[in-house]
Amino acid sequence: MQQVYSKEITASDAGDRLYVSTKRLDDRFFELPDGERSLQVVAFDAKGELPPWRFHLSIRAKGPHRKPAISGDWLNFVREKKVEAGDTVVFFKEYYYDQATGREMPMYRIGLGRELLKLFGVWHLAVVGSTI
Repeated sequence: MQQVYSKEITASDAGDRLYVSTKRLDDRFFELPDGERSLQVVAFDAKGELPPWRFHLSIRAKGPHRKPAISGDWLNFVREKKVEAGDTVVFFKEYYYDQATGREMPMYRIGLGRELLKLFGVWHLAVVGSTI
C-alpha cells in the first residue's frame, strides 16, 4: 500500500469540499481517464471501519485553472471524524485483481494523521497507541 496524497486541512476544506492541488492529478493519486472531468472514488477507512466512503472527484470544465475538488461523502467524513482545520488527511492506494475485468484495479484508504503513524516522513496504517 502506498501513500499517494496528504494534505493539511484548511477551513475551506473542512466546511465545503477537499480541494486538491492540480499537480496531484496523476496516476499516483486518482486515475482520471483522458477527457473525463469527474470520477467516483470509494475509499475504505484506514482503521477498517465500515461502510466505505463514497467520494466524487470533479474538475472545473472552464477557465485556466482546473481546481479539482473532492465532494460526495467528504462532509460526512468531516463530521464523523470531527475534522478541523490543521488536521492532516491521508489517502493510500493499493491494487487488487478484479476477476470480472481481468485487470488490476485501484483500491483507496483514507485516514487522519491523528489516527495514523508517521515514520521517516511517511504515513503508515497503524493505530497510534496500539500495543502489538
